[in-house]
This record gives sequence, C-alpha cells and structure tokens, in this order.
Amino acid sequence: MGNIFKDSAAPYLLVLLLTGAGWMFNSAIDHAAKLRIIEYRFEDGSDGPVATKTVFLANKSLTGSVNAGNFRMSCVPPAGQPGCLVKLPTIQSQAQYVSAGSIRLAENPTVLDDNSVGFPALLPPRGEAGYRIGVVDKSVPIRLIYNVDYDPVKGTQSDLEILLIEDKPINWHSWRDISIRVQAFVFENYITLLALGIVLLVAVIAFWILVQFILLIFGRSDTQSTGKTKLKLTIEGKTHEVVVEEI
Repeated sequence: MGNIFKDSAAPYLLVLLLTGAGWMFNSAIDHAAKLRIIEYRFEDGSDGPVATKTVFLANKSLTGSVNAGNFRMSCVPPAGQPGCLVKLPTIQSQAQYVSAGSIRLAENPTVLDDNSVGFPALLPPRGEAGYRIGVVDKSVPIRLIYNVDYDPVKGTQSDLEILLIEDKPINWHSWRDISIRVQAFVFENYITLLALGIVLLVAVIAFWILVQFILLIFGRSDTQSTGKTKLKLTIEGKTHEVVVEEI
C-alpha cells in the first residue's frame, strides 16, 4: 500500500469512493420514492352466527403514501354454492371498513360480485387499515389483488410500485420468498442502512489515513535515525531504488 500523502492517485481514489457512495444513496432514494411496501395479514372472526375474514393492510414505507389503484379481496366459494359472501348482521352488508390505528375512511368496501369486494388503495406512511367480509364458512380461501391505476386518455399506468408481502414466517425453501423479504427489509430500512454504510465508509477512510500517517511518521524517524534516504529513480521505464547515506 503506497503512502496516501505521497501517492498522487490517492485523492482520486477517495473521490471515487465517495462518489460511489453518493450514487448508491441517490439511486436508493429514487427507487424508494416510487416503491410502496404493503404488508397484509388475514384474521378469522365472527359477527354473530356469520364467519368473517378481515384483511389488515400496513404501509411499511417511511415517507411515501399509497394513493393510487385499488385492492380486490376475493373468496373462493365452496363446491356447489354460487357465492361465498354473506351479509354481516350488524350492518346488513357483505363488507365493512375496520378502523385500525388513526386512519378513518368514509366509505365501506364496494361489493363487486358474490365473491369479491373492492376498496381504494389509500394508506399514509406507516398507516394501517382493515376490511372485513362475511363468508359462508371460515375455511374458504381468501385472495388479495392490487390493481394499478390506468389512464385511458394518456394510455399509461401509475408509476407507483407496490410490493405486497403477507405477514407470515419466511419460506426458506423458496428463493422468491427470500428475495422479496430481503428487498422489503432493505427498502423499509434504507435510510438506516445507508447511514450505516456511509459511517462505515468514513470509518474505513479515516482508518486508512491514520495508518498512512503513522507509516509516514515512523518512516521519517527511521530515515533520520539511520542517516539514510531512499530515492526512487525511473530510467528508461525501469524503476530503481537508491539508498543515499548522509556524510
């Protein structure tokens, strides 16, 4: 390792490291500005004699709200039945909004057909909301789908990226599940991770400078104690080391 105080390329290396860290930071910020991480979970319950299924949605994004598109919550009817939705006795409707945290929405979900309800994708940063449906049996499977907004005039979709993650233990045998969880963890905590990365980079650079400074001091001491000076000469492309002794 050449001495940082003598190597003319050292400043450029430091600038390159800092530039790389800055590029990573800006790239993560740009991606995080469009990415929304939504964690959901299903809970079984009942409304009198009627079995219920409730989905809770949590926006794990630090700063970005979810304000585009809509969700569709569907149940799969048992064999021989035309539909799986039934009315909740307390409200005489198949679906209702469930207050979660400080979020309040004015409207209940819209019943789309005998098996599905829809509701807008509206979640503030770190916010949570819940939606309950009445079902014919507590064992019916439930599915959650996100539909992105589409502008028929512009012919484009919203550039908002939604990452849906079910709140359940990681399947370590599924590479897709592992990669999604890692991505969610990174972007959910990207500010903390980037801050730690920058601190680590600064610490490495500071340690490098300290080591080179110590080597410089001890190198001078060795030269002064021996009365000898080492010189490097480059002749015809070849570098030669010459020791000059003081008289």
